[in-house]
Amino acid sequence: LIVATGKHNRKRLKQLNRYYRLNVVILFFLIFQATIGVFVFFYKIIWRPDVFFSAVVRVQNVSMMLMLDTSNHMRSQLDLQQQVVAQFTQNMGKVTKDFRESVKDEHRTRLKNLK
Repeated sequence: LIVATGKHNRKRLKQLNRYYRLNVVILFFLIFQATIGVFVFFYKIIWRPDVFFSAVVRVQNVSMMLMLDTSNHMRSQLDLQQQVVAQFTQNMGKVTKDFRESVKDEHRTRLKNLK
C-alpha cells in the first residue's frame, strides 16, 4: 500500500510538473505576443504613421432594376414604357461613364499635385 501510494504520488507530481511547465510556456508565449503587439503599436502610431489618400465619390456603382407594368390595362402603353426605359438606361450609362471619367481625372490631378 505504501509503495502504491508513493507510485501514485510520483505520477501525480510528474503530471503537476508537466502542467506547470506547460503553463509557464503559455505564459512566456503570451508575454512575447504582447511585447510584439506593443512594438507594432508604437511602430505604426509613432515611428511610421499612416498616409491616407481619401476620395469622396458621390456615386461609385449603381445597381438598379427597372420594372415595367405589364398588366392588361397598361398594354396600350407598353411600347412607350419600353422606349422610355431604353432611353433612360442609355442616358444613365452615358452619365455614369462621364462621371467616372471626371472622378478619375480629379484623382489623377490630386495625386500629381501630391508628388
